[in-house]
Amino acid sequence: MAEHPKSGNLQETRKHGALMSKTTTEMKTTDAADIESVLNDTLYGMGKYANASARIVEVFNEGSCDGKGAKKYVVELTKDEEAWPLNYIRWSFSCTSSIERTTVDVDGTPLKVSYGKTSDWVEDLEDIQDDDNTTVYSTIIFRYNKYSEQLGEADVYVPTQEITGIRYRLIPENQLITALTSFASWQNTINSEPFFGHSRGNVLCLGIDVEQIGIRPATNEHLIEMRYRFMTRPGKYRNSGGGWDSYTVWTDPVTGLIPADAEETDGAVLHSRHYNWKDFTILYNISEL
Repeated sequence: MAEHPKSGNLQETRKHGALMSKTTTEMKTTDAADIESVLNDTLYGMGKYANASARIVEVFNEGSCDGKGAKKYVVELTKDEEAWPLNYIRWSFSCTSSIERTTVDVDGTPLKVSYGKTSDWVEDLEDIQDDDNTTVYSTIIFRYNKYSEQLGEADVYVPTQEITGIRYRLIPENQLITALTSFASWQNTINSEPFFGHSRGNVLCLGIDVEQIGIRPATNEHLIEMRYRFMTRPGKYRNSGGGWDSYTVWTDPVTGLIPADAEETDGAVLHSRHYNWKDFTILYNISEL
């Protein structure tokens, strides 16, 4: 396809110097009036354009004044590129919080409360006598009240992050169901390696949202939008949870307090994991341009 003498133009949108989008308009001549073939040469061939459109702006006969020459079509082709190409992941982080109950402060010290007043007293009941005034027995009632320490609770805000990775991806023809099924392996897994600064076990994958965008006519590939969704739960044992694991600790049934040597006593602390491990850092490889 030959170049047409008419020039095109280039328009870029930038924010603080960063390229947000780029639109290129150019004129080309072609022998065929099939605009889709022009789009196939550009959009489908490279796959880097977010949008493309073509329209015929002129028809002429090449090398002839009598209209009998080869018919040529002048096509105006507009191509839009976005900041994030196909297959790369664009990340966003939003801060939120949850309210949880805790029995310790930031240093892990139990929230003990006590009531210091105590009372004890003795009440002597009158002697119980028989008919000849002989004392059979005496009843003495002792009462002793003591207010012991109790384990208090407090509401705390636990700051968390919602991490979302957005990716546009092409799925080959006849492989859509297989691909969608494979995405389920991400759901209900936690990070086996530190992920975006969060410690091992502190990031839960909620799953992958998937939406079908369309089908490429030239290749019959499915274009889908994927949203990787993660939720963090920071903290440490006996403070704000210690990630997505749970810790069940033996408490004194009378006072409700955790013994000081509970962690050193076999069976007093049960550490439970509720989600399978997965290495989320494999997504780093498709996040770098």
